[in-house]
Amino acid sequence: IAWQATLAVKSLRRSSAASRGDALDAIRIASREVLGEHRFAEVLAFEIALLYYGLFSWTSRRPADHLETFTCYRRSGYGSLLVAFACLVPLEVVPVHLLVASLWGPAAAWAVTGLGIWGLIWILGLFQALRLRPSRLSERGLELRVGLRWQLEVPFENMAKLERLPRSNKKAERESLDIAPLHQPVFRLELAEPAEVLGVYGQRRKARLIYFAVDEPERFERRFGELVG
Repeated sequence: IAWQATLAVKSLRRSSAASRGDALDAIRIASREVLGEHRFAEVLAFEIALLYYGLFSWTSRRPADHLETFTCYRRSGYGSLLVAFACLVPLEVVPVHLLVASLWGPAAAWAVTGLGIWGLIWILGLFQALRLRPSRLSERGLELRVGLRWQLEVPFENMAKLERLPRSNKKAERESLDIAPLHQPVFRLELAEPAEVLGVYGQRRKARLIYFAVDEPERFERRFGELVG
């Protein structure tokens, strides 16, 4: 895995143009170059992306075109929840390490500590991806992103209806998918034809009704109306 990851990272620079500067997309393209169209390429890309966002993305800035980008982690409190978990992990690692060492020895203690550190990287990676991978409106359509969890692109010609939802008013419907953090959607997007939604580790879902959220729904509605005309 380490050898394959090294090859994927070396291919990252060649993939940056095709990914439009998005780290996860660039890593995914590079992994496919190394492993081909295989499910393991998606798994490897997700793990490398977690490492990148969790450890190496802290000097990165959000996309500059603020009029076109929309985050989704503040309004729901999802970002604050991840930060709280990240703060708790270091507080638990030391006492758990000492307890496991006294019961099963140092090898088991360091194994558990390693899992705790990896869990912290997971949390930090998820949080940073939420910050650095906002959803985006363009003249072509809408690209919805929820950090590393969900991603899809919908051209305007495939959009049938965009509806603002009253609070806690989501119905269970066929061919629907809720990608809002903590399942607190603000909008319901109905598509003319089902679209493929890309999830974690290469998971793929087909959906015709997409429930999603943004932190600034009024600005999103206004900009959406301007682009649709």
